[in-house]
Amino acid sequence: MALATISGNKVGIFLTTNDANATSRLIGLSTSCSLSYSNNVIETAAKNGQAAIATLHSIAGTGSFTMSVDGLIDITTAEDDGTGADEHGFNNLMDVAIDGAQVTVVFKADSGTTYSGSAFIDSLEATAGVDSFASFSCSLKGTGALTQS
Repeated sequence: MALATISGNKVGIFLTTNDANATSRLIGLSTSCSLSYSNNVIETAAKNGQAAIATLHSIAGTGSFTMSVDGLIDITTAEDDGTGADEHGFNNLMDVAIDGAQVTVVFKADSGTTYSGSAFIDSLEATAGVDSFASFSCSLKGTGALTQS
C-alpha cells in the first residue's frame, strides 16, 4: 500500500490581517514552516486500598498551539495586486509584530487539509550573515482553539 505523503514544498502558513481587506495570503519567500500542538496533561494518583500501590490517572487539559515560519528577506516593495496590500513577508510581519495585532493563521497543504486559528507574533528575528542570504524566523503563539477543516 502506498503512503499518502505530502510534499513539504506544498505546505505553507497563510496569514490574514484583521484589516478592511482581510485577504489570506501565503507568507512570502518562506523556506520552511511548522505547526505544533500540545495538551496540558493533568495527572492524579489514587491509592487503591493497598499501601504500596497507587493508580495513576491522566486526562487531557487545555491545549495550545504554535506556528513558525522561516524565510528569505525581500525588502523591495511588492507590486500592487489591486487590493492595496503588500506581500506577506518580513516587512509585513514586522508591522504586525510592532502593532501587537492579532492575526488569523492557516497551516495548509494543497491536499485540502487545513488547520487554522488566531495568533499573535511571539517573536520575529532577522539574520544577515556575510556571504549568505538575509533570512527571518517568525514564531506565532495561538490564542484560542485550533480548528481543522
